[in-house]
Amino acid sequence: MKYSIIPNETKIGVVKAVHDGDSIKVKFEDGEVSWVRLYGCDAPEVVSNHVSTNQPYGKEAGDFLRDFIKGNRVQVETLFRDQYNRMICKVKLINEVDRNDDLNLTWFLISKGMAWWLSEPGQTPEEREQLKKLHESAKMQDRGLWGQPGRKIRPSTWRGRNHNPAGLVNDPELW
Repeated sequence: MKYSIIPNETKIGVVKAVHDGDSIKVKFEDGEVSWVRLYGCDAPEVVSNHVSTNQPYGKEAGDFLRDFIKGNRVQVETLFRDQYNRMICKVKLINEVDRNDDLNLTWFLISKGMAWWLSEPGQTPEEREQLKKLHESAKMQDRGLWGQPGRKIRPSTWRGRNHNPAGLVNDPELW
């Protein structure tokens, strides 16, 4: 993936939409509205301006994330922009009672079998090891997509095989 570095900021916002299992639309306290991709995970794909066909378990992963966080407040740490102009961010679901107990969404989704772990720029060896452990645990316990029949294909491979060059879904809301 191609990334461009953006200023590192920590911002608070409300999740307004969920595209798939790793892409959310956030309205920040300053009024900015942006698409955000969760740093460190890659969820199964759904049809978009860039992908022509739903990947198995793509809809389920998106529905899981939507049901879990839409309308809730999140803390977003900005890191990069990707080729689709989404911000790549570390995102935590805010625990309104105890901010020390905010939930790292990447870790949560991987542990529930909703996404693959993804090596990204800036990850420490400890972060990579933690993501790998969560991924392997979800697989061993047949959680989420790992409990479904059939061969599992990484989203990056799916995107390559199901690229949407014509932009069949011409929806600017998708990014």
